Amino acid sequence: MWLYPSTRDRWNRLFDLAKNRPDVLEAVLRLDLDELKRRPAVEAVRIHSSGDFFSAEYVAMWARIIRDYRRRFRFYAYTKAEKALDLEPLEAAGLNVIPSFIGGFLNYGPPEHVAMLCRRFRCHVCPAGSEGVQCGKGCRYCFTHKRVAFLQH
Repeated sequence: MWLYPSTRDRWNRLFDLAKNRPDVLEAVLRLDLDELKRRPAVEAVRIHSSGDFFSAEYVAMWARIIRDYRRRFRFYAYTKAEKALDLEPLEAAGLNVIPSFIGGFLNYGPPEHVAMLCRRFRCHVCPAGSEGVQCGKGCRYCFTHKRVAFLQH
């Protein structure tokens, strides 16, 4: 994604807003979600394709947005910030938070590592990429399960 200058520029502008003008960022995100509401095929919204939650104010902003749009979309996010920030407001609003670590272990790796995670922590193995299963098409684990392990490709 960073190869495309327009994508990189938008991400940089949005991150600047997140740090300096969260009220403006919230308005921009609401406009984007209102536009997505017109696309019936869109059922879930992933927060952050790159990045993470970084402040209590940013968490509160997302909690407000999720509460207002949860009847239309499922929201999910991957995070490494679960121990650094209180993410309970997000989960209470309806965000499915998928930690990047399960029991202190990375939630992805080769088949042996993923098998160990599932034995020890009862996680779900993401089937995307196998037998024609695509994320969001045939697999919705990230929308609904907190402990998801991913096979390294």
